[in-house]
Amino acid sequence: MRNRLTEIENLKVYLYTIARNFSLNYLQRSQKNPPLSLDEVNIEPRVEFGNPEDIFITEELKNRIQVLIGELPPQCRLIFQLVKEDGLAYKEAAEILQVSSLTVRNQLAIAVRKIAAALPEMQQHAKEKIKK
Repeated sequence: MRNRLTEIENLKVYLYTIARNFSLNYLQRSQKNPPLSLDEVNIEPRVEFGNPEDIFITEELKNRIQVLIGELPPQCRLIFQLVKEDGLAYKEAAEILQVSSLTVRNQLAIAVRKIAAALPEMQQHAKEKIKK
């Protein structure tokens, strides 16, 4: 990776992303086969049936929202991911990106507004697909 270091524009963001990815990978590997006591196992079956229409609409909405997040401008998308997906406070995201907390707040408002504006039409589109 040494030959690609010159391509990095923002080292803090790059290091944060690496640390987050390594942490998530570690947690995922450690939780694949966790030790389990038989006393802790709940043996009562639990089956939930949802309305297929609702399940389909929910999956469609989640997929479309992910696409909308990917279509946001780069800084707006990064701020949205840091605050909404990673759970950082505005101030923490601002420090990582070296911008003001006000910029983080404004960019997050833009992202949420764009996603919310697309939601009603997405719900209508999903319902039309079911009717076909």
